[in-house]
Amino acid sequence: MVDDIAEWTNQTITGNGNITPAVADWIEYYEVDDYKGYNIAPAYYLDSANGIGKIKTGQAGGGLRGFVRGQGGIYSLDLSNPPTTAASTIGFRCAK
Repeated sequence: MVDDIAEWTNQTITGNGNITPAVADWIEYYEVDDYKGYNIAPAYYLDSANGIGKIKTGQAGGGLRGFVRGQGGIYSLDLSNPPTTAASTIGFRCAK
């Protein structure tokens, strides 16, 4: 499910264990240098032009960060927010 509101997931990552490069803006998945063992990349031929979304790692270092999915594409992933972040653009989507 994709919308203007992203959703928290149950996965976290440390700032120092974050994928690289560490950037504040959204980038394409093919611009990632090192996924650090996380199996999160879409197929090589998919990018934001296909509606798949982008990735945002945030600045280097720091503490714990939560996985925020679904803003602007089904594979959009924001790794720049600590799990304590409260914002009108991040919510919870429950499913069973």
